Amino acid sequence: MLLEQSKDRTGCAGEPLSSWQGKRSRFRRIYHEADARAVFEFLAFCQDNPSSITQCIAKARENARTIRDYISREMWEDLNGLYFMVNRFNPAEEMEAGPHRFCDAIRFGSHRFHGVTDATLPHDEVGSS
Repeated sequence: MLLEQSKDRTGCAGEPLSSWQGKRSRFRRIYHEADARAVFEFLAFCQDNPSSITQCIAKARENARTIRDYISREMWEDLNGLYFMVNRFNPAEEMEAGPHRFCDAIRFGSHRFHGVTDATLPHDEVGSS
């Protein structure tokens, strides 16, 4: 919601969003004001925020790397591709363009990964003999 608001209203609205993430003190150490740009960078790209989108994808990729023998090749390739795609985004350019392009790419990548997972992992039939 903060990213949709005008700049004159973001300082007030950014406070609850950063608190909601449970990262208020970390956010305040990095950014002095909770404007739309700072909140977007913190939630999407911040390397010092372990819950940022880019950090979560990096952790998911690392976890998948450690269990590559147990996941499908397609799952690994899809997650690895998402990791590299996300790391090509430039935070400054994304704020200028608006966060929608980045968020759409993440949403599409997430849906694609779920589809690849559903299509390539075996589905156990529980309860059948």
